[in-house]
Amino acid sequence: MQFPESNITSPLSEKTNNKRHFLANKPQFYLHCPSTEAPIESLWEIAAQRLQLLQEIDKLRSRGASFQELTSAIEKFLFLRRQQNEYYSYENIITDRLYDTESRDVLSHYLLRLAFCKQQNAQAWFLQNETVLFQWRLENSPPTQIDTLIDQLQAVWSDEEISLRKVVKNLDQDPEFAQLYHRLYQKLPSSMTLLLYQVPFEQVPELLRHRSVIIRSGYAYLFSEQLTSFLVSRFRSVLSKGLGVLRKMEHFAEEQEQLNLLLESLRESQKFFVNQFSSYSLKDAENLEKAIHLEDLPQAMFHMPLCMFRLMKRLEQNHHLKHGARLQLGLFLKDCGLSMDESLHFWKTEFSKGGISSDKFDKEYAYAIRHHYGREGKRASYTPFSCMKIIQQRPSAHEEHGCPFRELNSASLDTLLQTYGVEEAGCRASIVQKAQEGHFQVACGMTMQMKKTGQQIATSSEEFSPTTTHPNHYFFDSLATKENLSHS
Repeated sequence: MQFPESNITSPLSEKTNNKRHFLANKPQFYLHCPSTEAPIESLWEIAAQRLQLLQEIDKLRSRGASFQELTSAIEKFLFLRRQQNEYYSYENIITDRLYDTESRDVLSHYLLRLAFCKQQNAQAWFLQNETVLFQWRLENSPPTQIDTLIDQLQAVWSDEEISLRKVVKNLDQDPEFAQLYHRLYQKLPSSMTLLLYQVPFEQVPELLRHRSVIIRSGYAYLFSEQLTSFLVSRFRSVLSKGLGVLRKMEHFAEEQEQLNLLLESLRESQKFFVNQFSSYSLKDAENLEKAIHLEDLPQAMFHMPLCMFRLMKRLEQNHHLKHGARLQLGLFLKDCGLSMDESLHFWKTEFSKGGISSDKFDKEYAYAIRHHYGREGKRASYTPFSCMKIIQQRPSAHEEHGCPFRELNSASLDTLLQTYGVEEAGCRASIVQKAQEGHFQVACGMTMQMKKTGQQIATSSEEFSPTTTHPNHYFFDSLATKENLSHS
């Protein structure tokens, strides 16, 4: 791996220094809580470094970075942290029991797990970025290390929990495997015996969706090249369950004053990061004089993210939206700049086209709109949904809210993208593929860069490089892009 600076090498290289940063450690599932004791300053140092790396990963993911770009950034971060540690002699405060990289890795993981298990949004943030870190480790691990990981999992878990075992197929007797291997990798296996991994078919939904595995008697057979996808999926599932379990035990940490202060500090650091890079405040729009008004909506619609554009189109067609969709779109429009009176007028006008009388609207719908603006109920002004919150929503079959990249099938998503202004078929296909693979925010980021803005096409990162995945920030980024293009 090469970096811009000529004197920087990959942290994976052991030629000049046999010390590895603890975050470059081998992949593991963190099945056991650590029992190591350490001074609070040591815990703070290792937890802070892990949090900084996860924040770097999150920033890159929000920009739609490829996995290769993530890999380069992770390696550079780890190299610089290792150099910093040596320069400032941080090792001096690490006790002998924490000197080995595995102890620091496990402790830093569990400290962040304990800090972020309380809130659902923080859980989701931690889960997403820890999974990327785990995948990076897998991609940079030799086959022997991955085999060791699998053996450890099989020794700890029951068959129902892991259900992964190695099998060997003779391709003379079973040519179907050779044909699939050739189709996937454009080459034939190097020998007539092929090592495969047998797993229950329900544990590899992505591979099933792309018809990349052979199913027999309820089991899917994975090639060695597909093992990373399976392990990443299992890691995510195990960590998600672990966060839920730890949340019920979190009160034990609060009883230890110093540890509780450390966890609160980590939470505040993460909240500051999310507010800085992933949140939105109407003050930003007001300061930039970008707030929109009712008469701007027809033109502004095509600058909205796809989730909001879809709801606007549905409202145009049906002149009605269900509660979840009204909440998602209404809060978005509120922080785009619509006043409460403008919102009331907007919704009342649209609903009247669908046959809802003025009296019925005032009785059944107006209260909720006033509530969003803090004029009813507990008088709190509600904030718009973040991308993560939208993705986590799972609407029923007859509802329209949620993330279209997650909720729509391939054909419906392709049609919506075309209506949105992504006219290039190849671009739409790339976006749909990312959505099918479960990379919803990446697919959204690609859409941001590929769609037409007015009569200008924003396809390059230089023209449109969004710095956040919050719907309202995206909206104003898109408006700013149009203005920059019109002035150029």
